[in-house]
Order: sequence, then C-alpha cells, then structure tokens
Amino acid sequence: MHYNAKNALMKNIMRTIRIYVPGLYQENMHLPLSKEASHHLVTVLRLPVNTPITVFNGHNVEAEGSLITAHKKEAMIDIHRVSTRSTESPLYLSLAQAISKGDKMDWVIQKAVELGVSDITPIISQHMAYKLDKEKLEKKQQHWQTIAINACEQCGRNFVPTVNHPMTFDAFIKGCDTAHKLLLDPSSQNKLSSLEKTLPTTLMIGPEGGFSNNEVVAAASQGFLGKSLGPRILRTETAALTAIALLQATLGDL
Repeated sequence: MHYNAKNALMKNIMRTIRIYVPGLYQENMHLPLSKEASHHLVTVLRLPVNTPITVFNGHNVEAEGSLITAHKKEAMIDIHRVSTRSTESPLYLSLAQAISKGDKMDWVIQKAVELGVSDITPIISQHMAYKLDKEKLEKKQQHWQTIAINACEQCGRNFVPTVNHPMTFDAFIKGCDTAHKLLLDPSSQNKLSSLEKTLPTTLMIGPEGGFSNNEVVAAASQGFLGKSLGPRILRTETAALTAIALLQATLGDL
C-alpha cells in the first residue's frame, strides 16, 4: 500500500511539471527546449522519456505534451494539445519596489508574482542600503526576470510579468500614468483598504529605510496617494506582500 501510494504521488508530481518556453505552439509539433530547460528536466529532475510536461509561452497559451528525447543539452517535447488559459487577476497591479539588500528583493519578486502582480519596476531611491553600477543593475534585472519566470512555472500562471529595467525614483513617478497611484507611507492616515474600484493600480514600496520626506512630497506632486497598513512599521518585504495581498483580496481575485 505504501509503495502504491508513493507511485501515485510521483505520477501526480510528474503531471504537474511546467516549463516556460516562449514562442508559438501547434499540436503534433516537436518543440525543442533550451539548454537550460533541458538540463533542468534531464539532469536535475532526471525525467525519463514519455514524462508528461506542460509548457507555456508567457502570453496565456499553454500546451500539454510529453518528453520524447531526454538529452541533458537538448531535450524535446511532443505537443499533444494547445489551449488558451488565463489565471490573471482582474486587477492590473504594477509593483514599484525600491531595491532592497541581499535576497530580500529576490523574495519579494518571487512572492509578488505568485500573488498576481502584472509587472515590477525596481526603484533606485535615496535610502537604498547599497549602490549598484549600471552593469550590475543589468545583471540583477536579468536575474530578477528569471525569478519571475520560475515563480510562474511553480504557481500556474501562464502570463509572465515583466521585470522592468531599474529606474530612479524621480523618473518613475513622472512617467507613471495608472488610474490609482499609491505610495506606502506609515505616517499616512489613509488606509490602503479604503480603495473601492478595480482600476489599473501602481503600488510603490520603499526600501529598508523608507522613502525620504522629499520623495514622499515629490510623489504627492505627481498624484501619488499616501496609504498605510496600520499602526505597525513593517519591513519592506513584509509591507510589499501584505499590500499586494490586501489589494488582491479587495479588488482582485483572492
């Protein structure tokens, strides 16, 4: 009984494997995978030929297929069925997250994607805990985009949010044009939960040291509304995910 239960569990796990593969899909096509995806399936997961695989292209199209070649540098999938399926929230939510130190930014991006954000812009703010040059920021952006893709593979999203190139605080607030423009500010008397209409929304979250007074004033001059999450001061990563979850619960699909 224990052996059969274990086999059933393994088969269920194998049926849920999802891989991001950009491009167009057609039934009965043989879809080659990248070296990275091939290595992950064959070398890391050790999947045999005929393993069921689901692929998605990042634009709400997914395909069910099976592994027909299992080489660590070049695996291939036979596509059986193609469909359009969206798991997106009715709330278009753009996250502007001040770049935080260590793995906090990675964690926020991963969980924000799971919670349904539409896109993410890393923000260079006055109170950043550390500075990155242009080359390092470029590498970070690519790393963060990979995290977003991996989060989609895990959580079942067929749309891949874009992690935009990092922007300065001033450049971002001047270019933002969503209907709701919100900035988390612990000193605000307005609760984030007071929003009532599901409209495209931008949510700005400060770094470990928070936004400076000058930044709060500048954002207000560009139409950003200060919102709070209550009387306690939350860490940047806690604030981001709490705010996203609250907005998705009140205006989205949680």
